[in-house]
Parts: sequence; structure tokens; C-alpha cells
Amino acid sequence: MRRDGFVAANILEAFCEAFIRPAGVPAPVHVVCADVGDRMALSAAEALVPMLDREQRERLDGYRCTRARAESLMGIALARFGIASLAGIPLGAVRLARSKGGKPVAVGHGGAEQVRFSIAHSGGRVLCGFSVRGDLGLDIETAARASGVGVAMQYFSSSERDDLARQPDSARLRVALRQWTLKEAYLKAIGTGLLRDLASFSIHLRGEAYVVEDSARPGDAGRWVIRNRVEASGDTWSVVWDRAGGGAVKCWRLAGARLVYEGDS
Repeated sequence: MRRDGFVAANILEAFCEAFIRPAGVPAPVHVVCADVGDRMALSAAEALVPMLDREQRERLDGYRCTRARAESLMGIALARFGIASLAGIPLGAVRLARSKGGKPVAVGHGGAEQVRFSIAHSGGRVLCGFSVRGDLGLDIETAARASGVGVAMQYFSSSERDDLARQPDSARLRVALRQWTLKEAYLKAIGTGLLRDLASFSIHLRGEAYVVEDSARPGDAGRWVIRNRVEASGDTWSVVWDRAGGGAVKCWRLAGARLVYEGDS
């Protein structure tokens, strides 16, 4: 086995150890972060390319931007590591497909289809979230994207724009960046992605909890748990998941072949 193959095996072992939970304890949501600048982790991701189906390999080959390809590949690799560890199946047995709405899903045998996952990347950072108890969606934006979010504000609902208008000038772009990640994570959770009009629903902070107001999905009232996290770098990410999946998010960072626990969110 080549060195990158050994690294991939070690990463899978790290995922399995990190995702173990005591009997009777509800499975939490896990979010794993990686950086495409991590050469060891990226080489391990490259070792998984032969396991991908033809469509996935062709999609990777179609990238003209090296970083964009690395982000996509790292996202696929994180998904495969997480699904294999949670379903208890070999890496090579993991199969990824897309739902009718375009949402990535796990298919196949061994319980893989019960693992819900969501991939997000921006500016060389890649996140993948996992749940075995319901749908979830994830989005990340780097601090460098904040200046471009001003244009995105036009796609927010009127009540969200009113909330932003009340923010001090120094905080408005930062809050708008957070709002964008909240909305995109929600659309990923319900499976529509950006095919849905961003202004057709609202997400507001009520006390200490985020609340979704979506007239198109009245049956979902109270269904979703939402968390937002702002890193020291200013990067922000949000995760939205089905309340059936519990109330805890465990955060991890892939460093070489190790998973480093970064606390709950």
C-alpha cells in the first residue's frame, strides 16, 4: 500500500474513534473541517479517487482551478470517511449519488443510506456535517467574502433586510455573511439548494435560538435546530439539522491523519 493509502486508513480509524458513542446516548451531529493546504490530508483524499464512480472522476477532471478541484475532492473524501465510519462499512463500499433536488446522498448497503451528510467549502476550507437521525445542511463563508455579501442582501426577505438595516455599520457585513450561511444551510437541509428563492423565507434570531419562517413549509414549524459558529479568522459557518438528531454539534478539525476535537457548538 502506498503511503497516502496508509494515511487514508489512519484517517478512517480516527473518524471511527471520534464518532463512537456510549450505548444509550443519542448520536450527535458531527462537523469536520479540513484545509486544502494540509498536504497529508489532501494526498489521502487523492488516494480515494480510484474508488469514485466515473461521473465523479469526470467532474473532478473538469475543474480548471486547482483549488476548486482540491475543495471538491476534500469534501468527497470527508463524506466517505464519515459515512464509512458511521455505517461500519469499508471506504470502497461507500456510494454517493444525488437526490431529485440535487442533494448529495449516500446509497447502497450496510446502513449507509441512513447517514445524512452535507458538504460546504469556501476559500480553501472544507466542511462536512453528518447525522444519522435526520436531514441536515451546512454552509461556510470565509471572512474574505464579506465584501461581496452586500450584493447578496437584495436576495434576503424584507424582514431580514430590516434587521440588517438596524445593525451598526461596523457589523452589517459580518451579520449579512452569517445570514447568508444560515439561509443556504437551510436550503441544503430541505434539499432544494439555491433553486429556491432566498427571499421566500426568513431566519431570525429569537432570544438565543434561530427560528425559520417559511410559509411554503408550514408543517416544518419547530422542526429545525440551527447553529452558527464564527471562527477566530472571521470565517463563519452554519448548520441546520432535524430536531430528531438531538441538540449537540461536535466540531472536529482534520490535521494530517488526526481528528482534533474543537468543542461543541
